[in-house]
Amino acid sequence: MVNDINYPMLVSWELTNACNLNCIYCFNNSGVPFADELTKKEIYDGLRNLYNAGVFRIEFSGGEPTIRPDFVDIIKEAHKRDFVLSIASNGTLIDEKIAALLRDVGVSYVQISLDGLEKTNDCQKGSIGAFNRTIKGIEYLKKYDINVHTRMTVTKTNLSEIEDVLKLAISMNVNEFNAMRAWSSGRAMDSHFTLGPDEIIRLDSEMERLHKQYSKYITVKYDHCGHFERKSFQIFKDHGERICQCGRLTCVIKPNGIITPCEILTINAGDLRKEKFIEIWNNSRVFEPFRSFNTENLKGTCAKCSDKNVCGGNCRSLAMIHYGDFYAEDPTCWRVMRAKEAK
Repeated sequence: MVNDINYPMLVSWELTNACNLNCIYCFNNSGVPFADELTKKEIYDGLRNLYNAGVFRIEFSGGEPTIRPDFVDIIKEAHKRDFVLSIASNGTLIDEKIAALLRDVGVSYVQISLDGLEKTNDCQKGSIGAFNRTIKGIEYLKKYDINVHTRMTVTKTNLSEIEDVLKLAISMNVNEFNAMRAWSSGRAMDSHFTLGPDEIIRLDSEMERLHKQYSKYITVKYDHCGHFERKSFQIFKDHGERICQCGRLTCVIKPNGIITPCEILTINAGDLRKEKFIEIWNNSRVFEPFRSFNTENLKGTCAKCSDKNVCGGNCRSLAMIHYGDFYAEDPTCWRVMRAKEAK
């Protein structure tokens, strides 16, 4: 039975659009901060707002969240509210002070972006020296026994280095390794380095092998790649649920307080400066298409796919970005790519 309860379990809060790197695939086009980003006081007010709404978990991200000079103060304030906290960072600015703080507030985990060995990583990050700074950040986190997840954004450039990065993560006592495809949005829109159909299938096969070989040393997770045979997807099949929870269990707060269902496409559901979070969550019509989504309305290749009820056409925001149609086929699916090649 499909779960029709919409509860704000997780809020991903982008503290700033500022970033010290220039990743070639960044879906946010991060780099320069917005002119109207929330002040520290406004963020404190927002945290109280989320607490009163019953939000369970907050993931602070960016841009690069640690670049904010008041990052430490914000984390301490969030800790007072007893949220389950996680951080998504590139790791290059994490020092001993930040690592010690994250241990003291009991952060659930820190996700660090690591895209290859030194040359490849620095190429994808658009910054020479990023690799070494990221490794140092991970070392600080592990010194304080913090749960670290590395995320590798997979492109044509680094597809051949996945096992090397996984081994590196194991050598640093990282807790989880996650490999995800680059999304065709932001700087990666219509890019030459995003994966084609053969490479997506290769990624799935390679990750299945690596999971079997290394999961006794580290938790290995990876992109579904349009394949849903894994045990982790069975719960969705059993309950008639699709994998995307945007607008139903999750949402995003942008650096300027705008609330949107999904991180890769800003659709203004409300403004935290002007409205209470719970009022936006309960009443904004922007969430309605995500909550009333019907897989029978999917179009193109997705309409005929046997996995559509669990996949849900993968990402509806990508459909909107590429086609301006909420029910259009997902342009990043290997099946869709193959169908277009056959025409």
